[in-house]
Amino acid sequence: MKKIYSYLLAASIVIASSCKKDLGNYEYHDINKVTVSNISETGTITAVFGKPLTIKPEVSYTMDTKGDPSRYSYEWTYFDRTDAGKIKVLATTKDLEFEGFPLKVTQDPYQFYYRITDKETGVRFDHPFKLNVRNEINEGWLLMTDVNGNAQLDLISLNLDNTTFTPINDLLAKTGSDLKLKGKPLMVYSYDTGTPFVAPGINLPYGIYVGTDHETNRIQPDNFSYSSNYNIENEVFGYASPENFHYDVLRKSGLNGRAYMIANGDLFLYDKTYGVRFSTPLNYLNGKLFKIAPFIPINENDGNGTCVVFDVENKRFVKHSISTNATVSTFTDPVVASRKFSYSIGMDLIYMDYYLSAKEVVAILKNASNQYWLAAFLPAGTQNYYDQMTATDFDKAEQIAISPDLGYIFYNVDGKVYEYDRATKNTKLMLDKGAEKISVLKFQTFHKTTKYKDYNKLIVCSYDPALPADKNAKMEMFTVPTVHGDLVLDKTFTGFGKVVSLHYRER
Repeated sequence: MKKIYSYLLAASIVIASSCKKDLGNYEYHDINKVTVSNISETGTITAVFGKPLTIKPEVSYTMDTKGDPSRYSYEWTYFDRTDAGKIKVLATTKDLEFEGFPLKVTQDPYQFYYRITDKETGVRFDHPFKLNVRNEINEGWLLMTDVNGNAQLDLISLNLDNTTFTPINDLLAKTGSDLKLKGKPLMVYSYDTGTPFVAPGINLPYGIYVGTDHETNRIQPDNFSYSSNYNIENEVFGYASPENFHYDVLRKSGLNGRAYMIANGDLFLYDKTYGVRFSTPLNYLNGKLFKIAPFIPINENDGNGTCVVFDVENKRFVKHSISTNATVSTFTDPVVASRKFSYSIGMDLIYMDYYLSAKEVVAILKNASNQYWLAAFLPAGTQNYYDQMTATDFDKAEQIAISPDLGYIFYNVDGKVYEYDRATKNTKLMLDKGAEKISVLKFQTFHKTTKYKDYNKLIVCSYDPALPADKNAKMEMFTVPTVHGDLVLDKTFTGFGKVVSLHYRER
């Protein structure tokens, strides 16, 4: 008499139905089915590299009420993306227990299987789940700060509860990074660069860029380590870079692996898909190279991503639209009936950014009479607005930001923050920080828009010169109401130096 244990797998049924009939005499028996009830197949378990981890599955058996452990063997297996996707066994115990979890941090979770084999029948049961490995310092607000004139990278680190944050002063020293910042603080920016092809030895698919007025460097995105070939001069090909070469502005453009960069008044493009790397400047027309202003108003999450920049020598707007185009191109002025201004505008650019809700570029300019004008237009060329700004004390404005959903212009004069509405031309004092100085006004553009929702929060970074330089600053996030309602404080972070630039390190 042959015994066959019924095992409910579709593949087994297909194979059985396609084989020649077996006319033997069989006795069918139900198998001892295994159920794991406390490890979700759809959720994700989070482990911290080097920290304790314990997973104790709750296992039940249909034909073994006592759950005799000697009857079963166990395996915890996973796909190792860091080693060509090989399947590896992490442990062979019923419970998974580590004093220091050993797997490397990766951008995406590991696919795991908890395998239980019934040694009496030889039948195996695989319970799939995902496990995300993160560092204790994993994500949060990267801050390029000024401490007594020296550049320092700080982090407002998201805690393991995914709700609260902890400030970490001097992140590079804290993590033992070999990068030593030189010069005055300038910028910090991060985005998904895609698997890089641009420089030997730079296998960093997520870019964290840290910049001063002396140089710009990348750091390893998970442990913040540094190697000399992470200097951005290794990312720029065939360009005679000046002394103290550094990025002034860097912006992701649409799909992962595409970005524009301004350095030394020149515009560069990186596009992984088209095989384009930062190389020959794009700001070239009619046989002449010209300098551009340090603004890149672009929809960072729009795959079409036309890049508008401003030619400071000829005082005109120009654009770069297609990755394979070797240079920028000029705008064609609309017909007279719909023209609000000429794109060869003949003024000095003060500020320019992207107004997300209207999908338009907003520019503030100053004419020879020291009057300020606001222009708004679509990257394709349609003009939406052009009028003189009458904002209170705008000639003294220090930092400027545009609300991505409401279009209000925010600016500060000393410790006062104003809101200007172009539709009504009204100005309202929104915040008065008194003796505190304001160093940053910003709305953060998040790249994972389904995960991060605070894109419409006004970020105000201020500092008190009377306090110690390494902990005299704060970062506040405000909700911006409609119709000139008062700002509503949402979050406050303290414990770091004067903020010069900030960006959120996403996961």
